[in-house]
Amino acid sequence: KTTLLNLLTLTPMKGKASGDVRFDGLPVTQELFYDHMALVEQEDSHRPFLTCRETLQYAADLALPLPLHERRARVEQLINTLGLKSCENTKCGNQFVKGLSGGQKRRLSIALALIKDPMVLFCDEPTSGLDSASASAIMTYLSEIAQKRGIIVVCTIHQPSTSIFNRFDGILVLSSGHVTFSGPAKAMNEHFASIGNPIPDHTNPAEFVLDLVNRDFTDDATVDFITEQWYARKPPQPDPIEAPLPTRTHTSGPTHCAVHLRRSALLAVRDPFVYSGRAIFCLCCCLFFSAIYANAREKSQDQMINRFALVAWILVTPTMLGVVAVFVQNQELVDVRAEVKNGLCGPFPYLVSKMALEIPFMFVLGLACIGVPGYAVSRFEVSVFGEMFVLYSITLWAFECIAQAHSLLKNPLIGMFHYLVAWCTAFLFGGFFAREKDVPWPLKVLIYIFPFRWSLCSLVKTEFKAHDWEGAELTLNGVGFECEPGKECWGRTGTQVLTTLGTQYPLFEPTDTFVKDSLITVAIGAVFQMLFMLGFVLTNCRNTKPLRPSSKAGEGIINQHAHQGAHMKPHTVSSSELVFVNEGNRHQRSSTTNVDEEAGLSLALLSTPRIPAQPGTVPVPCSITPSGVVYTQSGHATATGESDEASPVSFSV
Repeated sequence: KTTLLNLLTLTPMKGKASGDVRFDGLPVTQELFYDHMALVEQEDSHRPFLTCRETLQYAADLALPLPLHERRARVEQLINTLGLKSCENTKCGNQFVKGLSGGQKRRLSIALALIKDPMVLFCDEPTSGLDSASASAIMTYLSEIAQKRGIIVVCTIHQPSTSIFNRFDGILVLSSGHVTFSGPAKAMNEHFASIGNPIPDHTNPAEFVLDLVNRDFTDDATVDFITEQWYARKPPQPDPIEAPLPTRTHTSGPTHCAVHLRRSALLAVRDPFVYSGRAIFCLCCCLFFSAIYANAREKSQDQMINRFALVAWILVTPTMLGVVAVFVQNQELVDVRAEVKNGLCGPFPYLVSKMALEIPFMFVLGLACIGVPGYAVSRFEVSVFGEMFVLYSITLWAFECIAQAHSLLKNPLIGMFHYLVAWCTAFLFGGFFAREKDVPWPLKVLIYIFPFRWSLCSLVKTEFKAHDWEGAELTLNGVGFECEPGKECWGRTGTQVLTTLGTQYPLFEPTDTFVKDSLITVAIGAVFQMLFMLGFVLTNCRNTKPLRPSSKAGEGIINQHAHQGAHMKPHTVSSSELVFVNEGNRHQRSSTTNVDEEAGLSLALLSTPRIPAQPGTVPVPCSITPSGVVYTQSGHATATGESDEASPVSFSV
């Protein structure tokens, strides 16, 4: 089922896929999908601190180039149609914040997909994880949407209940790619009874037929017999009819940027995981270290090392909390990918608006970290506040970019672990645990590719050079210094202290490297930012071309029989491709595809009219393998099958 939806929606996946996916006779490209199709993922993911209405309003602002009152009317219509009125002002919520129920989230996901009025709606297991009442309600909504709005609805459903099954009009049953039945739902029992396999009373027909034609549960001889009984019927099939697609207008890039900025700013205020919560936690951590090194407020010889440690801890601890940004960004990317996939917006406006918003917030976060702990408590030198603040903030931004790069990993826990490994590596090779000259190649490269080597160096220099240190006196006309015997002695001036420190750690010699270190820190952050942007674009802009036809010769062309007077015949193509076309309605929507893999998957997507079905029109069946049941209905159809793990699934079109 997942492979089926991935092929139909041009979703990147492992392996090589070939075949032909068409819509109204046109190859399905990413651009065509953006304009006329939408996908509802199996897992519902919404921004937890936005309400149901706000989520739809921002989606409408992104997708609809209409006046404000028309966009709001569209949102109101979807809220009423999908039964979201009672929860319109409830926050979506997540695993940490209570919000919408499972059924409400699923209906919200469907509403988001319908916001642009697509012609085809793909739903991956819309009833999974829901109770029977919610599942029935979801399928009722989808059925009504398909009937009233003339939308092709393609779903996968695990083991449809009898009440859902009874909604279907026509059925196509497949076993290992071979048709075993196709016709009206009421005729299915009669057909299987005529070949010695009647459906028992009080039995779910879908489950019974799936078990009957599944070679994992029924012997091959029985399945072959059922298939042979059906293969005697070979009606002809008409040629497909192509119909022009309407042109869809899009909102502009600047509009997308403005919407993303408004939404991200609102979330930055509401969601404590984004910036506000981190700012408070970083403030507390830095105050903690300021309290530990309280004596370091005195610029004395015996407190030089403590003050050095204080500057280091105040810098490195907030950057460690970038691990939270990995999780937050990973969760946000799930929502953004869905918006990009469904054509609500492009990746570039999101990336531009995100970068424009995060840079000012990094300065706010930097002020929270060093403002009170550094200057009010630890008495950092006020005269160099500007340099310290700027370098501190760009260091936070650089690690934020590193966190974003790690958020591209599918599993956020793995991304968080990798970020902590990178942070520990940066800390270890920051220049104060291991001297640069003592680190062997190729490990020495780790010193240069992380920000601590550059930012901490200049922060310490900037802070230390601005002070005169007590406990030492100048000698030799101010060139030398001396201290009381038996006590630590680093120097009187900041330059002398750094010179003494540089004898052990050459990194901290009193040369002015502020501009160079700042630029290198920015460059490191920019590299990781570019990696993040490139990775995001590549994962969201692939498969922009149609599938390529397979070069292998097809085997086992399947003959299909249409019910209610429609006539179909197999279309000979490579690699066991199936094409079934509806006859008698020029407004049809047809789509076919196949995949060329070792397991061998052949499928044809059902054709159904854009307008509500009229008397005498017939939907077109869909075929999948290994085995399954397909149910057709006026205006839409449903198909059940099994996954490559041989677990029962179903496909709806």
